[in-house]
Amino acid sequence: MFCTRCGNPVPEGSRFCTQCGQPAGPAGPDAPLAGAPASSPAPLTGASHLVLLRDKLAMQVGFQIQDPSGRPLGATSGGLLGLSGPLTLLDADRRAVLELRAARVRGAQFGISIHDPAGTELATLLPKSSFMSQKWGISVGATEPLVLVIKNPGLQYQVEEAGTGKVVATADRTMAVRTSKTEVEIAESPGVDRRIVLGAMIAAANFTIRGLR
Repeated sequence: MFCTRCGNPVPEGSRFCTQCGQPAGPAGPDAPLAGAPASSPAPLTGASHLVLLRDKLAMQVGFQIQDPSGRPLGATSGGLLGLSGPLTLLDADRRAVLELRAARVRGAQFGISIHDPAGTELATLLPKSSFMSQKWGISVGATEPLVLVIKNPGLQYQVEEAGTGKVVATADRTMAVRTSKTEVEIAESPGVDRRIVLGAMIAAANFTIRGLR
């Protein structure tokens, strides 16, 4: 069966979703079988393939988010990096699902924290070397299970397991005269809360489009 809040597969017999903590009710006769695709597209936080679209002529950096078929999944609102406040990730119903906040941590360096709608901090992104770092550690509590790697001058980036280098999410950006298009793929089981990986990819899309690599 699948979580009714985030779309994550929930093992049979589990009382709660392992990703978001939503209570798991008994599977009804119309519930999808474990491992089978849901009858409707996964919500934004559970999607494995996202398309981020940006109008390059717009005054503010922002993305419309779709699935590969063009169905709207959500959008970003606000700014990041202290330029115009936090960035909020909204679902297709304009409900906040994540918030990204920027804070300076060491001199000219800054970090980015990922929060749920209630304000609980889920993870923090910190540059591995300098302000223009191309690697960012993703800390969850006292551990750093993931690393965000910016590649090919901001046109490609990915999230890897810190210890093994296993890739759990990738993004490729293509540029046109008026728009930029970024295709994001996230592993079905990234090893941590999927919202953390999604937040890291949205943060990377935002600050690489500004040229901060």
